[in-house]
Amino acid sequence: MDGIDLLLKDHREVEQLFASYEAEEGEKRQEILADIIRELSIHSAIEEAYVYPLIRRQASKGEELVDESEKEHQKVKESLGRLDRKVDKAHTQEVANQVETLKKNVMHHVEEEETEVFPSFRSAVSQKELDELGKQLREAKQSAPTRPHPNQPSANVLTSWANGLLDRARDTVAGRTR
Repeated sequence: MDGIDLLLKDHREVEQLFASYEAEEGEKRQEILADIIRELSIHSAIEEAYVYPLIRRQASKGEELVDESEKEHQKVKESLGRLDRKVDKAHTQEVANQVETLKKNVMHHVEEEETEVFPSFRSAVSQKELDELGKQLREAKQSAPTRPHPNQPSANVLTSWANGLLDRARDTVAGRTR
């Protein structure tokens, strides 16, 4: 699976998590919200550390596309940070409203990536480069942050690994492993 296909697969998985959250009630929402936070945190970190630097350098209007994407990521990470402190209240209307806002922001970002960013990037690189990127992303997911880090600059390879190590320890202590 090439790098773009892997990111598209992530998009579909997050869409499914949002649908599952909306379909559930009560305590089941807690687990789903933790999964939403985890998957979006991993996805954002690997995009920022591995994909965005390539897009910035190689895609047509790469600087502009990545600047916009990073602004959108920041907004999502701030929402995730607020929700991460409220996972135990995932059953409340307040959190449901915040999840709905998060979903709208994520879906807007997904649409831009899928209609503008990824097509521009795909046309700028070879299939071999995309395949190699896919391999890097699969490996990076194993050590990427599982929680949002909105007060830090965009992830790079080193910060992604370090934050991932700390997040996985926190997840183990909190019982949020899968």
